[in-house]
Amino acid sequence: MEEELFDNKQQQKRWEYFKSLIGQTFNSLTILNARITIDRRSYALCKCSCGTERFIKIKEVVDGKIKSCGCAGRFKKGLIPWNTGIPITEEHKEILRIANTGRPAWNKGIPLSEETKKKLSESLLNLHNKEEWIEKLRTSHLGQPAWNKGNSKDLTGVVFGRLTVIERDLETQELKGGKEVYFLCKCECGKTKSVRARCLLAKKNPIRSCGCLGKELMRAALSKITGEKHHNWKGGITPEFNKIRGSLKYKSWEHSVKSRDNYTCFFSGENRKSKLTVHHIANFAECPEYRFEDWNGITMAIELHQEFHRIFGFKNNTIKQLEEFCKLKIINFILFYLLTV
Repeated sequence: MEEELFDNKQQQKRWEYFKSLIGQTFNSLTILNARITIDRRSYALCKCSCGTERFIKIKEVVDGKIKSCGCAGRFKKGLIPWNTGIPITEEHKEILRIANTGRPAWNKGIPLSEETKKKLSESLLNLHNKEEWIEKLRTSHLGQPAWNKGNSKDLTGVVFGRLTVIERDLETQELKGGKEVYFLCKCECGKTKSVRARCLLAKKNPIRSCGCLGKELMRAALSKITGEKHHNWKGGITPEFNKIRGSLKYKSWEHSVKSRDNYTCFFSGENRKSKLTVHHIANFAECPEYRFEDWNGITMAIELHQEFHRIFGFKNNTIKQLEEFCKLKIINFILFYLLTV
């Protein structure tokens, strides 16, 4: 029946050769029988030295590509693993750590035997009671530098950038809890500042001034991007109105008027520290000579100031309009009083 599967004598001779291998042993495999499949692949029924039987390609058995049923690759008690004595690389350790993350321990749920528990308790008991071990722990730190070595070093007279250390600041040290060492330093600008010792001795971002150095660097950086040097410069088209209202002179005039009125709205009589503005009595555009006169300002709540300009507009406002608004507010107040009484 098997001979019918062959097309020529060469294939028949090959099959006869495979049959002649029956009973021979290759590594751990002994060939028991040969078999050919419909797709003309030759297999051998092999018995391993461990007793397992399985079908394997005859060519792979003869060539030595397959040497056992697979038992040789598995760990057996008494055999030395192939990687004994070879240290694991850090990269391999990291791969194993990631692979085992989230996995339960191999002995999870397996209760310890009484014998094992007894051995563990005895070993721990002996470990803690040994005077040798206690002495070893006590002398292990002898000769080593303290963790805070250098923080208590006397830095008087040492220069750090713009700072010169004057003396140790014990008062600040006590106020901060006494855990860190502070030094009183004098800057080149004349100011004095209390600085931590570790901040002066730091290798990364140490303190080198009272703060004036950072301000100077910031001003220098801003000077490179202001005015015509700014990327968004359009030739100085900001209106004069905005320049004046954003100036320091205008801000000081507003503060002066608010202080005079004791931060109280003229119309509502409400005293508040925020949401107040100053309204020009004489028109801002028509009377530039009176813009910063104290008598030309009146303190108003922001919401009432917005209401005034909604009624009378934002341009060419006059004193008569302010009088009309005042009368309107007085009438509203009288009506409100009559309705509530």
